[in-house]
Amino acid sequence: MVYGLTASIGNARMVIHTEVEEGETTVIEKYVRVNNVNDVPVQITLEPRADLVDIAEIIDESFTLEPGESKDANFIIRLDYGGTYQGQIGVGFQALEGGHGVGLSSTIIIIAEGPEDPNRVKEEAPEEEVIPEEETPEEEEVIEEPEEEVTVTVGGKPLEEEKEEASQEKKASPLVGILIVIIILVVGVIVALAAMLFLKKKWERIN
Repeated sequence: MVYGLTASIGNARMVIHTEVEEGETTVIEKYVRVNNVNDVPVQITLEPRADLVDIAEIIDESFTLEPGESKDANFIIRLDYGGTYQGQIGVGFQALEGGHGVGLSSTIIIIAEGPEDPNRVKEEAPEEEVIPEEETPEEEEVIEEPEEEVTVTVGGKPLEEEKEEASQEKKASPLVGILIVIIILVVGVIVALAAMLFLKKKWERIN
């Protein structure tokens, strides 16, 4: 099978806990690891989405990766107010030789303690992300999930999905053969028992 362009990033989700002091700006410097797992050079573009549009600045907004090359694409988040922010850093992949592009996004969740923005609608943090007050870290904490690479392919199914389907097909073949043999044996036993019963009744009638 011929696979199309594949997009791959190393950190698809981050949860950031931090604090914002009144009248001060909290600066958070992070990055998205971008991997070119293709056999051709690709043009990479990054853009903030949702809540990150107004608070994130992409440092490495556009660059080229050679085959097998990776890069930490840096971005900066500036917070003047506390609250919960959720958005994405969109990562686009485009082959230099043309064709269809493909993209992924890294989800960023920020839970910041501090004064609220009076012009912003208050949003509660997702229940699973809330940390009890006594356990809230004083300094910035980042949780990145997952650690493994995330990939998506245009022009075919992801390699992992294809491998899984192929493995399931291989496992299914011997099971089908065994099932057929069992059915044949059961039918044979039933036929034999019926024949024996028929002969027994016939013998009793003769005698």
